[in-house]
Amino acid sequence: MYYRPSRLLKFDDNTKFFANVENQDNVEQLRKDLTAMYQWTVDWQMLFSIWINVWYCTLVTIMVITNHEYRMGGITLESVCQERDLGVLVDSGLKFSHQCVKAVSEAKRTLRMIKRSLTNTDSHTTIALYQSLVSAVVCGF
Repeated sequence: MYYRPSRLLKFDDNTKFFANVENQDNVEQLRKDLTAMYQWTVDWQMLFSIWINVWYCTLVTIMVITNHEYRMGGITLESVCQERDLGVLVDSGLKFSHQCVKAVSEAKRTLRMIKRSLTNTDSHTTIALYQSLVSAVVCGF
Protein backbone atom coordinates (compact mmCIF):
# COMPACT_ATOMS: atom_id res chain seq x y z
CA MET A 1 0.00 0.00 0.00
CA TYR A 2 1.34 3.41 -0.96
CA TYR A 3 1.61 5.94 1.83
CA ARG A 4 2.27 9.56 1.16
CA PRO A 5 4.38 10.77 4.10
CA SER A 6 3.27 13.59 6.34
CA ARG A 7 4.18 17.02 5.10
CA LEU A 8 5.42 20.02 6.99
CA LEU A 9 4.83 23.63 5.94
CA LYS A 10 6.47 26.65 7.58
CA PHE A 11 5.32 30.23 7.50
CA ASP A 12 7.15 32.68 9.73
CA ASP A 13 7.03 31.05 13.19
CA ASN A 14 4.03 28.89 12.33
CA THR A 15 4.34 25.20 11.40
CA LYS A 16 1.67 23.09 9.74
CA PHE A 17 2.07 19.32 9.84
CA PHE A 18 -0.45 17.35 7.81
CA ALA A 19 -1.17 14.01 6.17
CA ASN A 20 -3.90 12.21 4.30
CA VAL A 21 -5.27 9.60 6.71
CA GLU A 22 -7.51 6.98 5.14
CA ASN A 23 -6.92 3.87 7.26
CA GLN A 24 -5.31 2.63 10.48
CA ASP A 25 -1.89 2.25 8.82
CA ASN A 26 -2.01 5.96 7.92
CA VAL A 27 -2.96 6.80 11.52
CA GLU A 28 0.05 4.88 12.84
CA GLN A 29 2.36 6.48 10.28
CA LEU A 30 1.18 9.97 11.24
CA ARG A 31 1.78 9.14 14.89
CA LYS A 32 5.32 7.98 14.01
CA ASP A 33 5.92 11.16 12.02
CA LEU A 34 4.76 13.33 14.94
CA THR A 35 7.03 11.38 17.29
CA ALA A 36 9.94 11.79 14.87
CA MET A 37 9.33 15.53 14.63
CA TYR A 38 9.23 15.80 18.40
CA GLN A 39 12.42 13.73 18.70
CA TRP A 40 14.11 16.05 16.21
CA THR A 41 13.39 19.00 18.52
CA VAL A 42 14.83 17.03 21.44
CA ASP A 43 17.95 16.09 19.44
CA TRP A 44 18.52 19.69 18.46
CA GLN A 45 17.90 20.85 22.04
CA MET A 46 14.84 22.89 21.17
CA LEU A 47 13.01 21.77 24.31
CA PHE A 48 12.07 25.29 25.36
CA SER A 49 10.16 25.97 22.16
CA ILE A 50 8.57 22.52 21.93
CA TRP A 51 7.40 22.43 25.55
CA ILE A 52 5.86 25.84 25.19
CA ASN A 53 4.38 25.22 21.74
CA VAL A 54 3.02 21.69 22.23
CA TRP A 55 0.38 23.21 24.49
CA TYR A 56 -0.68 25.37 21.54
CA CYS A 57 -0.75 22.51 19.02
CA THR A 58 -4.21 21.57 17.82
CA LEU A 59 -5.61 18.87 15.58
CA VAL A 60 -8.08 19.86 12.88
CA THR A 61 -9.69 16.98 11.01
CA ILE A 62 -10.85 18.05 7.56
CA MET A 63 -13.97 16.59 5.94
CA VAL A 64 -14.22 13.45 8.12
CA ILE A 65 -15.08 12.66 11.70
CA THR A 66 -12.42 10.73 13.52
CA ASN A 67 -11.70 9.80 17.09
CA HIS A 68 -8.01 9.03 16.72
CA GLU A 69 -5.72 10.46 19.37
CA TYR A 70 -2.37 12.00 18.47
CA ARG A 71 0.38 12.90 20.91
CA MET A 72 3.59 14.90 20.94
CA GLY A 73 6.02 14.52 23.79
CA GLY A 74 3.45 12.70 25.89
CA ILE A 75 0.89 15.49 25.48
CA THR A 76 -2.37 14.69 23.68
CA LEU A 77 -3.06 17.17 20.90
CA GLU A 78 -6.37 18.97 21.32
CA SER A 79 -8.92 18.30 18.58
CA VAL A 80 -10.76 21.43 17.45
CA CYS A 81 -13.58 22.11 14.99
CA GLN A 82 -12.14 25.35 13.63
CA GLU A 83 -8.79 27.08 13.58
CA ARG A 84 -7.52 30.49 12.55
CA ASP A 85 -4.75 30.17 9.99
CA LEU A 86 -3.04 33.25 8.59
CA GLY A 87 -6.02 35.36 9.61
CA VAL A 88 -8.65 33.08 8.08
CA LEU A 89 -11.01 31.08 10.27
CA VAL A 90 -11.48 27.62 8.71
CA ASP A 91 -13.69 24.85 10.05
CA SER A 92 -13.40 21.11 9.60
CA GLY A 93 -15.74 21.20 6.60
CA LEU A 94 -13.56 23.84 4.87
CA LYS A 95 -16.38 26.35 5.15
CA PHE A 96 -15.75 30.01 5.85
CA SER A 97 -19.20 30.90 7.19
CA HIS A 98 -17.83 31.37 10.72
CA GLN A 99 -15.36 33.86 9.26
CA CYS A 100 -18.18 35.85 7.63
CA VAL A 101 -20.36 35.83 10.75
CA LYS A 102 -17.46 37.00 12.89
CA ALA A 103 -16.55 39.78 10.42
CA VAL A 104 -20.15 41.05 10.26
CA SER A 105 -20.47 40.93 14.04
CA GLU A 106 -17.24 42.88 14.49
CA ALA A 107 -18.29 45.42 11.86
CA LYS A 108 -21.66 45.97 13.55
CA ARG A 109 -19.96 46.38 16.92
CA THR A 110 -17.61 49.00 15.45
CA LEU A 111 -20.51 50.81 13.79
CA ARG A 112 -22.41 50.90 17.10
CA MET A 113 -19.30 52.35 18.76
CA ILE A 114 -19.15 55.09 16.10
CA LYS A 115 -22.84 55.95 16.59
CA ARG A 116 -22.46 56.01 20.39
CA SER A 117 -19.32 58.16 20.32
CA LEU A 118 -20.42 60.75 17.77
CA THR A 119 -23.67 62.55 18.42
CA ASN A 120 -23.22 65.90 16.69
CA THR A 121 -21.24 65.28 13.53
CA ASP A 122 -21.94 65.82 9.90
CA SER A 123 -22.52 62.95 7.47
CA HIS A 124 -19.06 63.33 5.89
CA THR A 125 -17.34 62.63 9.21
CA THR A 126 -19.56 59.64 9.91
CA ILE A 127 -18.96 58.22 6.43
CA ALA A 128 -15.19 58.75 6.73
CA LEU A 129 -15.13 56.96 10.10
CA TYR A 130 -17.31 54.17 8.76
CA GLN A 131 -15.06 53.68 5.73
CA SER A 132 -11.86 53.70 7.75
CA LEU A 133 -12.97 51.65 10.76
CA VAL A 134 -15.71 49.31 9.58
CA SER A 135 -14.20 48.59 6.18
CA ALA A 136 -10.88 47.85 7.86
CA VAL A 137 -12.60 45.37 10.18
CA VAL A 138 -14.37 43.57 7.33
CA CYS A 139 -11.31 43.50 5.07
CA GLY A 140 -9.05 42.50 7.95
CA PHE A 141 -10.91 39.26 8.58
